[in-house]
Amino acid sequence: MNNLTVNLFAQELKMPVDALLEQLRSAGVNKSSGDDELTEGDKTSLLDACGYKVGARLTAQSAWRARCR
Repeated sequence: MNNLTVNLFAQELKMPVDALLEQLRSAGVNKSSGDDELTEGDKTSLLDACGYKVGARLTAQSAWRARCR
């Protein structure tokens, strides 16, 4: 099983970990450090909070950049 941490997801999104943690908290996802693991549900909550429509052909990275920056 691949364990995706906040640190790794921040690298994928090319953004600072602190900024991602703030976005996650704003989306109602309770993560406190870069070492915390992210689930698919956590990522979905983040994308939902950013206005991403499920089923669209966007990657998590491009969706975040388009909606949340």
